[in-house]
Amino acid sequence: MARADFPLTIDRRRLLASAMALPAESIVPGVTPAEATAAAHTRSFAMVLEAEAANICAVTATRIAEIGRRNDLRNEHDLPLLSVAAELRRMKTAADTEKVERFRNALREAVFQKMLARARRQRGDIAWIPNGFCERWQFSREVEMRLKRLYERVGRRTA
Repeated sequence: MARADFPLTIDRRRLLASAMALPAESIVPGVTPAEATAAAHTRSFAMVLEAEAANICAVTATRIAEIGRRNDLRNEHDLPLLSVAAELRRMKTAADTEKVERFRNALREAVFQKMLARARRQRGDIAWIPNGFCERWQFSREVEMRLKRLYERVGRRTA
């Protein structure tokens, strides 16, 4: 989701090309460890500068810098380097999942109580609660589906 303070145009090909340069050059035969370390430090710093100069948002630039730092650590300990594109994808997925979970956790109890009140009205029993494993599971599943639809509806409004 783009905000007004972040640029909307991202040169993704350039970003991925620079992201793939680090792992691709680390497997070239004939390069000594000292040369690879020096080149990796130069590349990770260059990637950060390129990311800042490119037309990408601050969050992506921060993530690229973090991946560069992690790759520098991995390179020092002779571990395989991380794919920047895959790590960017993983970080984005984790951030999106966390955002959805925060939304659901904030509203879960309110939605549960509203749906419980509605079910009680429909049944004509003000003390009704879901009994048994299957009924509780079904009711909680309906609450989760309602939260999902609510999140999607709110997301369309803010996009």
